[in-house]
Formats: sequence, structure tokens, C-alpha cells
Amino acid sequence: MNPLLSLAAGLALGEILFGCEDEILSEQILNRNTHRNQKGGSSYFQKANHRLCVTHLGDLPQEIDSLFATTSRKFQTAAEFFKILIPQKDLAPTEEAPQVLASCPEPMAKVDRFCIDRYEAHLLADEKPHPYQERPPEGKSFQAVSEAKSFPQGYMSRDESESACRAASKRLCKLSEWLRACRGPSKTIFPYGNFEKKGSCNTRKPHLLSLKFQDAGPSSWKYSEHFNNPSLNLVPGFLEMTGSYQDCSGEEKIFDMVGNLHEWVSDTVDSNLPSKIVLVPPIARNLRKNFGHGIFMGGFYSTGAQHGVGCNFITIGHEPSYHDYSTGFRCCKDSAEGASETHPGK
Repeated sequence: MNPLLSLAAGLALGEILFGCEDEILSEQILNRNTHRNQKGGSSYFQKANHRLCVTHLGDLPQEIDSLFATTSRKFQTAAEFFKILIPQKDLAPTEEAPQVLASCPEPMAKVDRFCIDRYEAHLLADEKPHPYQERPPEGKSFQAVSEAKSFPQGYMSRDESESACRAASKRLCKLSEWLRACRGPSKTIFPYGNFEKKGSCNTRKPHLLSLKFQDAGPSSWKYSEHFNNPSLNLVPGFLEMTGSYQDCSGEEKIFDMVGNLHEWVSDTVDSNLPSKIVLVPPIARNLRKNFGHGIFMGGFYSTGAQHGVGCNFITIGHEPSYHDYSTGFRCCKDSAEGASETHPGK
């Protein structure tokens, strides 16, 4: 029998119990003798005459961790496996449990071996919120903050986004991390599935510059006066508070990765980009002339599928110092597991 199925069956049959109050059961640890299947496959744990009773995931025998590390590429520890099967609310509350269940600070989501902000970021300066409709002034230090029901900060360059993430003891997300978080474990095109559900994300609204400055044609729009005009993100019905589109997320509950604001990632445009993401023909044709540029992902409230569909929407036409009303960001961070792999022994 597959080792993971064996353990899952044990849970379903009540052989593995969580939140038990019987101290005698707590001492009756699962028989740790391993058994080989007839084909000589990896060892797995079978029912002995006792039940495995634990009050939190940290009580699982260490031998099970080594089992998972050798038999599963998806789960490195038993805790990761059982965390999927058992909601956190169903575990007995203990001081250690949150540390075992989540190695990412809230409100970050743990995705594989990294953490990512659940919401697009806004800024704090001297512990006070920076007005989201205004450009952050040069020479001032800002800290990225991610929380629900706040307007995210537009008008951000990649350089400024990286700095704000560092000030929060985080970092800007890599393209691969951003894509994984947006597409979810099932690798769907949109956070919620493979087919667009119009109205689920904050996208496809009219082009705000054309509405706001209709007396001046696009050829006369200026970088500071128009593209970075502070009035743009104050227009009702365009930029929305984080998490307002509850359906614009997947099972990991990471919001607004498609639409609302473009989101900077740490990668730079180079010849390796097509190996990281599927590029639509207009982007692929112009790849070489954009070498060295920064990348922002996901589109914003006025885009559709011009540069890619759903999570694959990518913009490569600007320097890392570029900013306008549509450019925002969110931060990532190594999880405890990811940090231990990057810095062994720490």
C-alpha cells in the first residue's frame, strides 16, 4: 500500500487521533517497526494494537518525517501532510502548535518553501500610513505592510518596492514564486481555475487615463503630470481595497494577484524569460529589445489579456526605476524550511 494512503487510512479509521485527552493513549505511540511491501518498496507504518494519539503536529514520531522525505516529493514532513487533512481549528490549542503549523508570519501565506503576502502592499513611514495615492518622496524610508481592506500603494518602482520589502524584513518575490502563488498548487491559469470568470478579479475596467485626460491625446501625456497623477487612484470604482474581490484567490487565499495593481517581481528581462513563463507573441517578439528591464505581473484594473491571460499577464517594457499609477507590489520571505535549505545548519 502507498505509504501516504496508509497514513491517510489510519487517520480516517481513527487509528491516528488528534486532540486526545486520555494520557494513557498519549503514551501509546504508533508501533515504529517498519514493514516492507511485497515489492520491496519504501517502508511504511502499520497499525499495531495501539492508536497514535497526538495533541499537535509536533507530536508525530520523527521516523514519520524521514518516511515522508524519502517517499514523497510533495510532502517533506508528516506535519505538512496532516496539515492538509486536519484544519488548524480542529487541533487542540497549544503554545507550540502555531509554530509547527505555520512557519510564515501572518498575514503571509506559506506556499511550498516560501512565504508570500496575502495582500498587495501599502506603505508605512515613521509608523504612519503613507497616502496611497501619492508618490513616495525620494530619500525617505518606507516599510511594506500587507493587510486586508486597505488601499494598496501604486506609483511604485521596482527599486522602491525592494527597499520597502527589506524594511519589513522581507524581499521582493521572484517571478517563479509569484507565478506559483498565483496559479496555486493545481497550476491553473487564474487563481480560481482555468477559465476566466468575469467580475471575479478587478480587471477590464475602462482606461482611466483616457477618461481622466480625454482632452489631451495619448501622444501628449507626460510621465509626471499624467501617468503619475495622484488623482487617478482616487477615482471611485477603479482601484479597490485589498481583498475586496474575494473570488480573486485560490485555495491558499492569496488575493488580487490578477488585477487591481501590477506587481513588481525581482527578475530582470533576459534570454531565460521564455523558460520561466509562456509569453504571448507580441511580448516574445520584443523580448530582446527589452533585455535589462524590470518585470511586473498580473495586470491592473484596466487590463484584460493584452500581455497574457490571467496569472501569465506580464509587462516587460520598463526600467526598474519606472513607476506610474498602476504599479504596485507585494513581498515574499523564505519560510523556515526554505531558509534552512538556503543556509544549512542555521
